[in-house]
Amino acid sequence: ALTRSSKTFYLPPTERVILIKLCVFFAVLAEQTEFSSMMMWLCVAGFFRGIALSNFTLTVSEYSSLEKLPAAFGWHMVGKGIFVLFFGPLIGAIRDWTGSFPICIHAQSICILICIFAWLIEFLLKYLKRKEKNHLPIAIISSQICRHHFAMIFQ
Repeated sequence: ALTRSSKTFYLPPTERVILIKLCVFFAVLAEQTEFSSMMMWLCVAGFFRGIALSNFTLTVSEYSSLEKLPAAFGWHMVGKGIFVLFFGPLIGAIRDWTGSFPICIHAQSICILICIFAWLIEFLLKYLKRKEKNHLPIAIISSQICRHHFAMIFQ
């Protein structure tokens, strides 16, 4: 069985799927006009948002040692706070400029999709880098095989 370290990828494949589903649920939520259907989609989107947020904190704990865990969580919370301070007003400005809550919710989904795209690029670059390290040219492989066989013949 293939096992992968949690340090290899920042965003596991299941997390990417959860975030994509979250974007879809937000898109459906944004277009709801009836109260009961809006509450149902809020519950579904909130459930998936909770899954996504809990996985981010688990990722922080997997990346750091036990001694550095409090500092890692502190920096994680500081980073989240700075992100909210800078991008929260931007989302509010989108709502003010357009006068539409659905467009504001779609803008949040676009931000999530941009993050997923950036993580996919990071994953692809790490994959290609790892593949290059494991790749040996045919000439080197064949020369190593020849040396090994000649060494066995002349011993």
